[in-house]
Amino acid sequence: MKSIFLSYAKPDGGFAKQIYDDLRRSGIDIWGFEADGQVGIDFVKQFTSQLQNRGAFCLLDSRHARASKWVQKECDLALACQRKNPAFDFLPCLIQPIESGSEWHQKELFMGQNRRSYLDLTQYDTGIRKLCRHIETIYVPYSDVQRDRDFWTEIQALGLDRKHLQEMEEIYSRYRNTRSDHPESACRWLNELIEQLDALGAETVLSPRLALAVLHSQANRHKDAFNIFKHLSKTQPNDPRIWAGLAGACFFMGDYHEAMAAYRYSEKLVRKNGDADDLMHLVELIHNIAWVQLALGDHMAAWKELERLPENTDQEPHIAALKGRLCLERDAAVEAKIYFEAAQALYQAKAAKPPLQFFLNLADTYRRLGREQDEERCISDCLSELESEPEALRKLAEHSLRNSMFHRAVGWLSKAIEKAPDSIVFRSELASLFFHANDIDTAKIKAGQCHGLQAKTARDHYYLGLAYYILESPELVKLERQKAEKDSVVAGWPEYAELFSR
Repeated sequence: MKSIFLSYAKPDGGFAKQIYDDLRRSGIDIWGFEADGQVGIDFVKQFTSQLQNRGAFCLLDSRHARASKWVQKECDLALACQRKNPAFDFLPCLIQPIESGSEWHQKELFMGQNRRSYLDLTQYDTGIRKLCRHIETIYVPYSDVQRDRDFWTEIQALGLDRKHLQEMEEIYSRYRNTRSDHPESACRWLNELIEQLDALGAETVLSPRLALAVLHSQANRHKDAFNIFKHLSKTQPNDPRIWAGLAGACFFMGDYHEAMAAYRYSEKLVRKNGDADDLMHLVELIHNIAWVQLALGDHMAAWKELERLPENTDQEPHIAALKGRLCLERDAAVEAKIYFEAAQALYQAKAAKPPLQFFLNLADTYRRLGREQDEERCISDCLSELESEPEALRKLAEHSLRNSMFHRAVGWLSKAIEKAPDSIVFRSELASLFFHANDIDTAKIKAGQCHGLQAKTARDHYYLGLAYYILESPELVKLERQKAEKDSVVAGWPEYAELFSR
């Protein structure tokens, strides 16, 4: 497996970030200036040092790259490395289609550039998998089914003039550059782009619409994601990604039967289309269908779904982890341990970070087996991986509460509040812990600390209503519940119904 130097022009930074994230998630040691470079030092010295310590140079070729003096310099340095070390791999990748009449590719960055064999990343899903195979790793996509299509390919088909094309490319690049660290800004860029596309009557351009729905999902705005996917399912009903996205939104809204129907239809479209790229998504679809069966409480049906998977998918850590979860649900802790530990080894082999729920499930397994030291070690592993994430601390609190460790739950939530002091969710849940422990005075003090905090999401309104319930303000409870649209939030503990039954 090779370590890689990623070369690209700054205007292509959004596309480069997607490749950077995908390769890192797939276990590749990759270096890119915007992510890893140090501003204020000798660029040439830095680039030379990095290239000498890597086994491959990956050029993201586009009209922006051909016009960049820095990309040209990086290519010169990479070619020098290749002359010294024949094993050094020079990987040119095309990220912008070469249309008839295009002139940008005529200017070469180095002699013989256009005679080289290129990996085509303009069809991203196919291209990134080929790139991963070339560098001897397995592609681990963030979301197989909901991935947005290559935007540049779509807008090229609109026949726009150069000015409009450049404007849209710049907006899309700004979305890409802000997606990881500033998702709200990314949403604004996508909305601006969609408005421009609507004004042009270009409703068939899916990329920004799918991307916006995914951002809403990641921010727990599942009703917003649902509305986008629902609209797209009517305008473009034969795209399996749309139905998979709709299913995911329904799942997180708690509508498991609708989620099942949408996943089944997505699978039907994939099998009907027979497209090689779509067929790669079957494993993820079947995995998700099994999760829905688990949520419906039908563990046997979930296991039967996983039996439809090819044998080699046992080497996928999330499949092994789900099998462990199903064993845990039917109190087969010994079997669960086998699957979970196999999944853990697979995550380590892929240099991938397990999700939080994996650590909690493994900890539960050790607890049921009476292996308290292993349980504590698992929680410690979870903290070393995820302590910087307040939501992880909240989940640890939930795990502690489920195992009757009240004071530890309070401690985890308190740490979460230290990291996210403006969180209505964490403060309200801390108040509810004391409320259920009948420490009403402390509960009211904690709930009162939600005053003045800004509710930004439906989930925030839900928990603000919970705080007002503890503070005995029924009118405000009613108002916040209405704002929350309870079916679109992921509720924690306790449910309103529990409180009202007291």
